[in-house]
Amino acid sequence: MLNVGLLGCGTVGSGVIKLLQKNAEIVAKRTGSEIVIKKVLEKDTGKCLEAGVSEEMVAGSYEEILNDESIDIVVELIGGLDPAFDFITRAMNKGKHVVTAN
Repeated sequence: MLNVGLLGCGTVGSGVIKLLQKNAEIVAKRTGSEIVIKKVLEKDTGKCLEAGVSEEMVAGSYEEILNDESIDIVVELIGGLDPAFDFITRAMNKGKHVVTAN
């Protein structure tokens, strides 16, 4: 199982959530591993709830994702340079894999 920390739940982030939920079985079969979104960070938490993210999955801060040892991959979809660059740099320094839309 691969656990994901998702940064951003706007148009792209919510689309990623919906696609992973809809195609979970196909993705697991093709990759050999289940991909689970464990935490989502979004300044407008209402967007997370609209995308079907449970309240328990909404991170209160970036550190909550960064310090979660079970999160393997950080997916950055917040755009722009700041704070995205800082977030992905810190994730890589912690040994996490990073996927970014930038």
